[in-house]
Amino acid sequence: MTKGIAYLIDDDPIYQFTFKAMFKLVGQDYELHSFSDGEQAYEHCQQICSKNGVFPDFIFLDLNMPVMDGWDFLNDFLLLKDARFSQTKVYIVSSSMYEEDIKRAKNYPIVKDYLIKPVGKEELLALLSDN
Repeated sequence: MTKGIAYLIDDDPIYQFTFKAMFKLVGQDYELHSFSDGEQAYEHCQQICSKNGVFPDFIFLDLNMPVMDGWDFLNDFLLLKDARFSQTKVYIVSSSMYEEDIKRAKNYPIVKDYLIKPVGKEELLALLSDN
């Protein structure tokens, strides 16, 4: 039986593969759903709202993606007026070390932290254990 749900929103297939493998080792209590861009993930979130589905406990979000980037996803995600999403912990997971991006992420109350890729096994375990 799973304890919760986590989303990985990242367009890099290699990073998705490695994150999924690591998640399988440390996140046994969670079901991981992956999306290749923010639009796919946002549409899925809209479906959850309309169908009264299960909300994610965690979102691991890349910033630089085609179609809908991480910033646009965050802006639209905040427009979802469902209180159940307020419990979701969002972590920016990016290769960008630009101070501007880190500061901008802090302006979103739902963003718990800004993590630089790649996220290590121990770091991921600590995040999942902190739930």
